[in-house]
Amino acid sequence: TAAENYYIVNNRIIHFPFYDVWDGKYLMCDMSIQDFDGNIIQKQTPDVDYTGFDDRNRPNTGFAVAWAYKNHPNVYSFFTDTIYAAFDDTIRPRYFLSLGKYKRPLQLKVSAEWKNYIIFHRFWETKDCLLGSFGLEQKAWFFRYDKKSKEIKTWKQDAEGLKASFPIPPAYEWIIGSAAGIINDIDGCSDHLRKMDYISENQFAICITQDNRDEIRKIVSESTNVKFPEKRQQLLELIDSMGPDDNPILAIYKLKD
Repeated sequence: TAAENYYIVNNRIIHFPFYDVWDGKYLMCDMSIQDFDGNIIQKQTPDVDYTGFDDRNRPNTGFAVAWAYKNHPNVYSFFTDTIYAAFDDTIRPRYFLSLGKYKRPLQLKVSAEWKNYIIFHRFWETKDCLLGSFGLEQKAWFFRYDKKSKEIKTWKQDAEGLKASFPIPPAYEWIIGSAAGIINDIDGCSDHLRKMDYISENQFAICITQDNRDEIRKIVSESTNVKFPEKRQQLLELIDSMGPDDNPILAIYKLKD
């Protein structure tokens, strides 16, 4: 009935819904391809054990984690641990990510226990690698999968909890608000990967706005081992020069090992 994410590609609308309709059981969809007339061309419906579920006791899927690479939408399926992509009118599996004992049970409602399981935040993809970020044990985790060597590397960072103007309910204390993310050695600027967007092969960008400039300025000014201090100073001066009506600063970064 609703999609958290969608892409429009080649006269097709690619949706990433989770709940389709209730008809005695849930019809789950990871991805569906629809034409502009509303006809479903194809959909990926996983085989889910619905034992113990009813219309008031829904499986906890979380949100769709979707991204596009070379104009092909991709989505991670919480049900099958599989990444699917839409190629024209066909949905194909691309990657399998087994979460093992860290896979959250479908029956587990939102609670503080979610910190014990992998909660994916976002994925990105380049010519050489697949990147991702997730939360586990209230730490921020990141991984880099090398497409050529088939090797995967992970690292974790201390993370700040979710900040809000109201008390966070205990059931949501597992949510990660921010972490250092990818750190570069040019000007020291880093940002949580959830704020980065894919541009082209091995290039990403972050937007520095009036809302986040103080946070990014703090990260930049406190960075150590900066290879080009003059670049850092230029970025700090640029951030300080932002007026209330200025356009965002677009910082572009090239990924390297």
